[in-house]
Amino acid sequence: MNIKTNQFSLSKNKLLQLLLMRYAKRRWGLLLTIFILGIYISTKEYHDKIDYYFLILFGLYPFLIVFQYMRWVNSKDNSLFLLPRLYEINETKITGYIDGGNESTINRNLITKSYSLRSAYFLHISKEQFLYFPFECFQSETDRKWFVDTYIKEK
Repeated sequence: MNIKTNQFSLSKNKLLQLLLMRYAKRRWGLLLTIFILGIYISTKEYHDKIDYYFLILFGLYPFLIVFQYMRWVNSKDNSLFLLPRLYEINETKITGYIDGGNESTINRNLITKSYSLRSAYFLHISKEQFLYFPFECFQSETDRKWFVDTYIKEK
């Protein structure tokens, strides 16, 4: 079977949300440790200078991560991620067509991990590279079901 998605694009806010969600999913242990240590230090009866230093550090860390990703999303160098795109998908490969005439093909055997979250499917090519398919990009429910059976359930 060969399916074609509707053309879709990511907004800057959606891309930022996806990146922060992936960061939290990968670094949940670090974030939990910072949260627990922050609570522990803030509830101590006596505080010394190092306690205040760590409280400031633990408080600023999440804001610095968000700021870093906001800069990355708003960079002109990364505007390629925001361009409209569509995909042709078959059993052996996924071919992406990005607005402006660029085309890329990814063989199925290069996909290392696949899963679905709230409103989208993710296919990972490497630890940092992934394909994003919102549920509404598929032209029909049959196409979406075939995609899930072929790409999501098998990985």
